[in-house]
Amino acid sequence: MEADSPIITVSHVYKSYREIRALKNFSLKVYPGQVMGILGPNGSGKTSALGVLLGVVLPDEGEVDWSGGSKCFHKSHSVGALLSPAKFYMNLSLSENLAIVSKLKNISHFQAKDVLSKVGLADRAGVKFSTLTPGLRQRFGIASALVGNPNVLVFDEPTLGVDPEGTEEIRSLIASLHEQGKTIILSSNLLSEIEQLCTHVVVLKRGRRLVNGSIEDVFWSQEKFVLAAPEMEHLRSIFVDSPMVRSCNEIEGALELLPAEGITPSDVNRFAFENGIVLSRLEQQKSSMETRFINLMKEEVLA
Repeated sequence: MEADSPIITVSHVYKSYREIRALKNFSLKVYPGQVMGILGPNGSGKTSALGVLLGVVLPDEGEVDWSGGSKCFHKSHSVGALLSPAKFYMNLSLSENLAIVSKLKNISHFQAKDVLSKVGLADRAGVKFSTLTPGLRQRFGIASALVGNPNVLVFDEPTLGVDPEGTEEIRSLIASLHEQGKTIILSSNLLSEIEQLCTHVVVLKRGRRLVNGSIEDVFWSQEKFVLAAPEMEHLRSIFVDSPMVRSCNEIEGALELLPAEGITPSDVNRFAFENGIVLSRLEQQKSSMETRFINLMKEEVLA
């Protein structure tokens, strides 16, 4: 496989559960070394997307190709997954649970303590899974995903139900795995988690992909203009339905515009002047990640 070839290619996937359409024309490419975040509110299709990627959910339409077309990724041990919350045999020890995982993956040469040491649980190898805190259970779930040393890791909301200290430990662990060269796909509804861990992101709403790209391109390259003038009501009236802007909001005595592609501050100033308004304020800013996400969630999604 060439270095610039995607490890995973998802093409035009649809998935329904009776009357509920969970995924609608979902497409995605993941390249080696990326940390791809799947971001969206509850019910947006994140878990269904991961299920389709892993092959545990069959799409109604569309295709999923691994490693340039190989669909036998389970046999090659190339993928490890944690579907939250982590569920294992409560009355078995961590070593015993990992032994079951290794058998399911057909891995003969396996040392439980070697894997547990990677997540800081080597001293708990003989402890029953039932005694672990939610944070340690998620960490153990990551350990199970590491059995067989896979190249690709898939994590479904890895910090779900975990306290702040445990959350930071898990995020540090995922960052360390990325530094080791792993390709990681994770779902989350937490903006801070996506920003901290991911190199790339796909945003879902009601099963449809709204946007996909690098974190910088999706969230931090979004420009906004902040305007003010003595005639604020007139100023708002000329921009609210203008094709020059994608959105127009009032903020503390000013007007915040998200410009259409290619629109410059000079274009905005000229348009205002042509409509009889002399601007007293015109600033070009970058919108925050939170603002960008909120604006994306306001976009209409076709049924």
